[in-house]
This record gives sequence, C-alpha cells and structure tokens, in this order.
Amino acid sequence: MEFFDNENKMEHIQEQLKRTEAFFNAFKTEFTRTLFETLNGYYPVSDNDSEVENLMDIFATQIFNSTESVIDKDLTYPEYRLVEELDVMRIIVSKIPEFDQINDFSETIHQKAKELIVHYFEATVELSANGFRLLELNSKLQAREFLSNLRTHLISKNQEYQFLFESKNEKEAHN
Repeated sequence: MEFFDNENKMEHIQEQLKRTEAFFNAFKTEFTRTLFETLNGYYPVSDNDSEVENLMDIFATQIFNSTESVIDKDLTYPEYRLVEELDVMRIIVSKIPEFDQINDFSETIHQKAKELIVHYFEATVELSANGFRLLELNSKLQAREFLSNLRTHLISKNQEYQFLFESKNEKEAHN
C-alpha cells in the first residue's frame, strides 16, 4: 500500500510540474512576443537576432521567477521581513543610476512587463501593499537589467539604436 501511495504522489508531482511548465511556456511566449512587438514599434529589429531573443527569454524567466518569489514571500513572510526586503530592494534600485534616465522606451518596456505579470499571475491582485511595492521594485530591476543588456547589444551592432536609450533630458538637449 505504501508503494501505491508513493506512486500516486509521484504522479501528482509530475502533473504539477507539467502544468507549471505549460504555464511558464505560455507566459514566456507571450512575454517575448509582446516585447518584440514593442521593440519593433520603436525601431525595427530583425526577428532572427538570436541575441535579442536570448535577452528576451532571460528577461521573461527573471520576471516569472521574481513574481513567483514575491507572491510566495507575501503569503509566508511576516510583515517585518517584507519591509526588510523592500528596504534592501530600494537601496539596490537607488544604486542604479540609469533608473534616473527614464524615457518612453524604458517606461513602455516596464509597463508591458507589469501588464503581463498581472494578466498571468492572478495572485498579484491579492498582494499586500508591501508585497506590491516589492513586486514593482523587482520588475524595475529586471527591466533595467534587460534594457542595459539590450542597449549594449544593439549599440554594438549599430549606433543608430542609441536614441532608444536616451533619457528625456538628453533628447530635449538634442532638439
């Protein structure tokens, strides 16, 4: 009987893993499609640029993992631990000077990521105030990393992409 129970547990675990994998794949597919469409709305990029695809896959995975982590922390951490984590994330985000360099492109990328998070993770609507703030900072951090890597890649290929990453102040100075 014990073997039967263990076998049922394994089947249940395997089913859960398959569902999680299907959920992740659906999220990643829509996430990368949305990012690619957004990027092409600002400047056409070849759809066979494997480095851009790789960066988008990494960004999708990071957003997925950090969102799951925040949801779990919000459910299981005592409030003081959430506040501590939030304080640490604020320090990390404040140390990245490029966050001051907001432009339409970076705002759009961050907004699209947040829209997909809310669409795919229903639990985000039940987050506490601190949980939501933590999710926001995590998504900003992941978006900043993606944009930094994308900038490096695109500018190394073609200097014309520089305008995507100029801050609003820099654009005004050029005009």
